[in-house]
Amino acid sequence: MIELDEDNGDSHEFLQIASRLISGAAIASDLPVQYGLWVARVDGFFGRTWLGFRGKLFGQVGVHNRSLKDDLAFPPFHTDRVLSVRYFVRDEHNELVRTEPPFSRSLSRISSTDNVNGKIHLKGVCAWYSTESETTSKGAVMVYAIKDGPNAAWYTTWENKPPWKLVQNIGIAPRTCRHFINLGTHPNEI
Repeated sequence: MIELDEDNGDSHEFLQIASRLISGAAIASDLPVQYGLWVARVDGFFGRTWLGFRGKLFGQVGVHNRSLKDDLAFPPFHTDRVLSVRYFVRDEHNELVRTEPPFSRSLSRISSTDNVNGKIHLKGVCAWYSTESETTSKGAVMVYAIKDGPNAAWYTTWENKPPWKLVQNIGIAPRTCRHFINLGTHPNEI
């Protein structure tokens, strides 16, 4: 299980769910070992409209991907909203270990420099999770798995009812969320 950055206003319980969900998604992605996992901590809650969001046309009309499997573009979070980015790779035991990214730019800056013709040319799993989950009693996790062939992208919203519950899922079934959480908790037991 990966370790996520935590600050005042963040729910430890939500971060555990997010960490397990993201870890499990990365392990289950079947991406080659050399492809990494990028995890970005986004300031505040972000809604489902960020899934597949490419930006605004003429500053007014929102543009989204037509498909969550082809031609994904990084969501254009303002660089001030991306508080931190961690990079992980899988080791020989299929464990995710933190390491230095292959280049120094932050994930928030990749969107403007590596989206050639609106496509992501970075291979791997990219995840975003929200902050202030303790304060707002809700959190968001979004994941893109980018590879040769069909990509995958999905979004989840969690609310502290209590306990924390999945209340919205787009592009992923609830049972797949549970599978990823289990896989992220016990990667060598599944």
